[in-house]
Amino acid sequence: MRREQCVSLFRKVMDSVCLLLRSHPQLTTQVLSSERYEQIQMCEDDNVTLLCVQMWIHTCTGKDFLSEFSDDSALLLLNEAVGQLAVSSASSVGGASVRLILLMANQQEARVKPLLLSFRGLDSLLDKDWRGRGFDQEVDQLIAIIQSDARILPQACSERVRAACLIQAAWRSFQTRRRLRSLNRAVCKVQRRYRSRRRQQQEHEEEQRGEEELRFQVCVRRQQARRKFHQKQRQLLQLLPPDQVQWYLQECERGAAVVIQSYWRGFRERRRYNTHTLRHTHTQQHAARTLQRAVRLFLQSGEQRRSPPLSVVTATEADSFLSPSGAIAARARDSHNALLQAGRLPWWRTGGDEDTFSPAPLQELEAELGGLFVGGQIQI
Repeated sequence: MRREQCVSLFRKVMDSVCLLLRSHPQLTTQVLSSERYEQIQMCEDDNVTLLCVQMWIHTCTGKDFLSEFSDDSALLLLNEAVGQLAVSSASSVGGASVRLILLMANQQEARVKPLLLSFRGLDSLLDKDWRGRGFDQEVDQLIAIIQSDARILPQACSERVRAACLIQAAWRSFQTRRRLRSLNRAVCKVQRRYRSRRRQQQEHEEEQRGEEELRFQVCVRRQQARRKFHQKQRQLLQLLPPDQVQWYLQECERGAAVVIQSYWRGFRERRRYNTHTLRHTHTQQHAARTLQRAVRLFLQSGEQRRSPPLSVVTATEADSFLSPSGAIAARARDSHNALLQAGRLPWWRTGGDEDTFSPAPLQELEAELGGLFVGGQIQI
């Protein structure tokens, strides 16, 4: 197949792709990123490259084609055009690429101009390599667009930088103020705790100092009182005749010994009374109460068994069931109270004699109750 036939067939294929993309612009990204199209771009034939660029020019001239373009598709198409300007040396390919970029910039200025700024050095490339090729006017227009955007960009960047600096300054000042407030609160809290702890320590030290001073004053007063007492004794000894000094000292020693012995005997008797007498008395009282309770229950149960029902009891039978238990119980209670009162007397009232209660009434009660223990000690 001849070269001219291949080129004509390839032109028909590109025309078909152009018609397809005009009807379905969403397929542009798939076409630009397909492997087949990448193989076509790798071809070194200028005619093939020119047909590809012309296909995109015819496609972009369609109504509202670029408006339905996505940013990714526009960037891919610009990459292809700028790449042809950087790689190819054919004037036809360069002119077609410049016209494609101008077409996109004129139709979608707001979207394409920021994308052109990402290709740094494009204006210098156009000025050095593509002037004097027969499309200088188009090259000048494209350079003017790029440089106008480049002049606007520093202003926008400077405004953005200024705004960012203002925001950062405001945020840093806010953080600094908040940190200062937190530091002030923390410092106040630390100072408050330190002052309270120091105040507590001072109060504790003052209390200790007061207690020490009080103890010291007590010791000093005791020493002064002891000194005064010794001075008074010395003065009294000076007033006594010499032959009575020894007798006076012996009397003082005897009085001190009597006081010490009295305190010791009182302590010993109280301890003995608390440990032995009270325990023995409590045991006796508890045993007496237990026995009395058992006897009363036994007597009540016996009376209930012997007594007839109230419906058949006559006055004569009721008199026969009367017993002197009330008087006996009263006498037993009196004797028990007397025994308790006698047991509570101190040792110096009893004189060491524990049998202070007369057993005569108790013997009579024992005889009447038939050997029932009422309270106290009975010698039978």
